[in-house]
Amino acid sequence: MRVLYLLFAVSILMLQLAAGFPKIGYFHCQSRKGQCFQHTCPPNTKYIGSCNQLGNCCQR
Repeated sequence: MRVLYLLFAVSILMLQLAAGFPKIGYFHCQSRKGQCFQHTCPPNTKYIGSCNQLGNCCQR
């Protein structure tokens, strides 16, 4: 019975972590040969999409 409580706690923790990391945007950026950066794209790169609410997908 204690194992069920532990599994429940771990599953809730995993769901909270998964909500903070948008895997779809990250992998979509990688498939377009881009890289995720926080806020703005660095020099010599162009904006090609967004990775999440604060990140931009940039390509050289």
